[in-house]
Amino acid sequence: MKSTNATLEETISRQKSRIETLETSHKDTLTLLEKKNAEISRNEEEYKQFQTKYMEARREISNTETAFQEAQGQVSTLAYKEQSLQQEVEFLRKDHDRIVSELNAKATDFSAYRKEKVPPRIYCTDNSLRKSRDYNPNLKNFPPRQIPMQNKIVF
Repeated sequence: MKSTNATLEETISRQKSRIETLETSHKDTLTLLEKKNAEISRNEEEYKQFQTKYMEARREISNTETAFQEAQGQVSTLAYKEQSLQQEVEFLRKDHDRIVSELNAKATDFSAYRKEKVPPRIYCTDNSLRKSRDYNPNLKNFPPRQIPMQNKIVF
């Protein structure tokens, strides 16, 4: 029985040793599992933070794109406005040139008309000389005396 007892004790001792080895292995595995769980938790937190930062960045990109599109719209509007103002300026220049040439033509026509119809000097007849001529027979042969006056017409 000693041999069965010894075998049993040996088997028990081996089993205890194996149990201790397994317990140590389990403790190591539990420690490793806890470390991995903690690492996973940290990774999840980092992921949430990155996700939050990503959402903020997407929102900022969206706002920037919207502002860019608005700016492009304003540029287009201003370019159209500038083009229409340039066309208006060109139209006004042409109209101004037409009016100036029309004015010059009318001024030339009026100047020619004035030269034809209006004498360059306007004369006033001196009534006192006319009266004296009536009383003095020697002056009747002389034409009436006229006093030149400058023709001043201001436009």
